[in-house]
Formats: sequence, C-alpha cells, structure tokens
Amino acid sequence: MQNISRQFIFAATTVISVIFGILLESLSGDLLETWDDETKIALLITLGLLLSVFAWLQSRLPSTQATLGQSIILNEERNDASQKHIKRGLVMMVSPYSPQTSVIGAELRKAADAEKVKVLEKIEAAKQTLDFETLDLPNSNLAIGIKAVKAHASKLEVCWLLSTEDLHNKNGELIKHGSFDSARLLASYLSQLPELANVEFLYEDYTIPQGVSSSIVKSIRDAMDRVFKDANALKIDTQSMAADMTSGTGAMKLGMVLASLDGNRDIQFVGTTYAEDNNPIKGELNPILYPFTVTKT
Repeated sequence: MQNISRQFIFAATTVISVIFGILLESLSGDLLETWDDETKIALLITLGLLLSVFAWLQSRLPSTQATLGQSIILNEERNDASQKHIKRGLVMMVSPYSPQTSVIGAELRKAADAEKVKVLEKIEAAKQTLDFETLDLPNSNLAIGIKAVKAHASKLEVCWLLSTEDLHNKNGELIKHGSFDSARLLASYLSQLPELANVEFLYEDYTIPQGVSSSIVKSIRDAMDRVFKDANALKIDTQSMAADMTSGTGAMKLGMVLASLDGNRDIQFVGTTYAEDNNPIKGELNPILYPFTVTKT
C-alpha cells in the first residue's frame, strides 16, 4: 500500500479525535436519554469504527529510535585526519567570559569596591580591542571551547558558535549580559591559531534570547536547525557533524540534544580525564563524543 503522508495522518487523526469527543460527550449527556436503542447501538458502533481507524492511522506514522554507541575520548595526540570520529562541522554553546585562573582573574578576586570596578572596566576594554594577552583565554572558562574545537583541528571546516543576547527589562534597562561578546572573542582567538587557520567561525546570526527555560529550548532548537541547514548547503553530512553541549544551562543542553537526534549526529561533551586507577587527573579535560544512530521504523 502506498505510504500515507505524515501531514494527512495528522489532519485525519485530529478530525477523528474531535468527532470522537463530540460523540462521547453525547453518550454521557442528557441527549442520550432521548435516543432509542437502535440509535444508541449505531453510535457505539460508530465510536468503535472511529477508534479502529484512529489506531490504524497512528500505526502508519513512522517511529524514530536513537541508539547510543560507544563513547570516544578525543585528545590532540589522536587528532588524526584519517580517523572517522574527527568532524568537519562543530556547533557549540558559548558562555559569558570569566577570567578564572588568569592574572586578570586573580586581580578581580582580590579587588573590592572601586578597585573591582576598575578591573571590570579593564576586562571590558580588553574585550573590545581583542587584547588576548590580558584576557588569557586558555586560563578562562572559554578554555573548554578551545579544547572542544582543537580536538577536530585536522578536519574541521566550519564551527558555529551559539550565544545568548543581552537581557533587558520592559524599560530597556540591562538586566543580564549575554554571551555574544564571548562568541566574538572565541572566534577571533581560534582564527589566529595556525592549526585552525582554514576554519570558518560563524556566530553573528546564531544568538538566542534569554528567558524562561521552555522558550530557550525552542530557541536553541531553531538555531540548531539553521546550523544544520547551513551544513547541508556546505555538503557537510550528518555523520560529519557534532554538537558540543558542555557550556550553557540545562535548557540549552536539552535543546541541543533534541535537535541533534533527528539524524546520525554526535553529541560532544568536554569531561574530566581519568588515570588508570580511575582517579581524575586535575586540570585534564578532553572532549568526549557520544555517537547516536537514529533509525526510523
């Protein structure tokens, strides 16, 4: 039998659901008392037929199953273009810059009141001028993003950086900074690395608004869909793509995972490296690929 389109099945099951509800309401209402036995029997038979058709249409809908494969730990020693797990396309979420263990980070932690304001102004000035010596990205929270990208340096062609917009109240006053500036910083920094000189970093059209978690999940999925369309136009197939979900909130991570499960794309996470005795190695982080195989039945 010829396959029935998903759109037709959705429309038909919706109509059947409405009719079924009307008939069921008639059965349970006062109208039932005015009907003779033949009408009641006909109504019950109609309900049964509608339920059978509904179940049959539902069975025609293709189902999707995602199977998690063996995780793969990436590191620079294994960064070999001949290895199939190295990706041509990578999409990742970028968090707002935080200096952490850098010199400027130590200054910020020690400073108080007016001095702290001066250090923050120094950081903002460094962001605007792309002063990477002051910002010291490898010793900031953006080091995770650097590791995530460098793990694919031998094959990587395009990297999409997702970020958040600044959050304002109804009066236009800034409530919370987004991470767009951090995406710009990271893209500029990575572009100057010799091993990533031929990689295109895209971030300007991939910002999402901050807000409630339910909205963020949808916003991330929409942004990811734009990324996948771009990748398709560049002839980067799904198996050559990975989505790094290390940074961002739980809602952002969920959105990235859900968007990635519509094809054979891998999820990536920068995690702790463990020694042979299963103890974590302090300061050692490596990207880990979680491959998913999606099948439709």
